[in-house]
Amino acid sequence: MSASSYLHDLDAWGRVSTPVQEEIIGRTKIDNVEINDDAAPRKSHKSLATIVDPDGNEYDILRDDMPFGRPGHREFGTYFIGYSRYLWVIEKMLQRMYIGEPAASYDRLLDFSKPQTGTTFFAPARPALQSLVQAASSG
Repeated sequence: MSASSYLHDLDAWGRVSTPVQEEIIGRTKIDNVEINDDAAPRKSHKSLATIVDPDGNEYDILRDDMPFGRPGHREFGTYFIGYSRYLWVIEKMLQRMYIGEPAASYDRLLDFSKPQTGTTFFAPARPALQSLVQAASSG
């Protein structure tokens, strides 16, 4: 599991035209349709966060976002949490977002959203926990 919070510069984002916002996100703004950016020199947030292994298998994460803010302080942000069976999937997403693929082609969304906190947690699967309990009680 990965958890983090980001603060957003909504004034700067608001100065970006809708077509460029859509290019950065990878979806149309009005109807939420995915935009194909395979031929683009820089990939969208959606494409950078899509992880495919060398065999062509796509790895999804269970994710959720929750907005937060302190309007009187002009702070607006998002809490993000992502769960994956494989830690490398979230690590690869973050690597692609912050470094880019190709390198130096980082996620342009980060020009408007700055990380404030972040952490990774490991939770073993139930059978692993049960085997640990059994081993502890029998020994």
